[in-house]
Amino acid sequence: MYAKSSFRILTTILLTAVNATEFAFIADTPDNDNFNQVADMVKAKGVNYIVHGGDISYVPGTEYEELVYDNTVGRYFHDLLYNYHGVYGDGSDTRRFFATIGNHECIETASGLDPTYYRARNFFSQDEGAEMPGGFTVPSKGVYYTFEINDIQWFVLNKYESFEEGSTQREWFTEAVDASTAKWKLVSLHESIMGAGQYWTEHYENGDGMNAFQEFPFKQHGIDAILMAHDHGVSLVKYPEDEPETVFGKFVGNGGMYYITAAAGGESRHVRGDEDLDPPGLLSAYYADDGEAGIGAVFGTITDDYLSISYYSIENEYVSLFDIYL
Repeated sequence: MYAKSSFRILTTILLTAVNATEFAFIADTPDNDNFNQVADMVKAKGVNYIVHGGDISYVPGTEYEELVYDNTVGRYFHDLLYNYHGVYGDGSDTRRFFATIGNHECIETASGLDPTYYRARNFFSQDEGAEMPGGFTVPSKGVYYTFEINDIQWFVLNKYESFEEGSTQREWFTEAVDASTAKWKLVSLHESIMGAGQYWTEHYENGDGMNAFQEFPFKQHGIDAILMAHDHGVSLVKYPEDEPETVFGKFVGNGGMYYITAAAGGESRHVRGDEDLDPPGLLSAYYADDGEAGIGAVFGTITDDYLSISYYSIENEYVSLFDIYL
């Protein structure tokens, strides 16, 4: 059983002096007061770069998309944006803000969401062939890519592009992660493939387009943690090393994997999922009935020995809701 209080997992006993905060992971960020407070907290911690887990804006349509992204991301983080062309100040000479495609970044067609039209591509200068830190280039119209900064390699995947066996995205990812020599390897994916929110209960036990991601052995390929969004709330799962049960017949080969849902960047939060369907290894869960405790962001800090990943809420930006050490 998980605890509501701050939960700490130490996989490294020897702790060294903490360096400056390396990155923040934020997601599901509307233009409202909650997001304003999250953004202020992120700015105050002086992060080196930001990974956004998707749903950067909730304004529909495409006519005003540049203005929409500028009013949220540009207003607070223009100094991290490469090739920034908004109205809030100077940008960055290097890429320090990395966007994951969410459902609100796709254009909606009669047959569903079309990820080939990525609403945020132009704003983030993130088109096919764009250069990314670590010597990588964007392979596919900005909808998935990899980059490496300070020995952390991120793989930014796209739920709305096929990840089935034999798909272009899956073959690209497998080749890229197997070739990685980074000390830590993290995945950003918009929709949460394991968690404790209402979507986990309502949809993901039946797949809902997530089967290929749930069945892929990320841990066997060296991934340390998967950071996710969409199911508005916060949860931390460490899937047991011995895989005592395969949830819904999936997740084989992922023993020891951390699944972090951090979908509380300011949008209205979802209710807690059915606790009878909690995945094994659930350590923390914060949803709509927890007040402001879950509204916040993930922060990663590097020392010579480990990468710590913590979650802080706007309710108390000095006491983390959970910490893990990789």
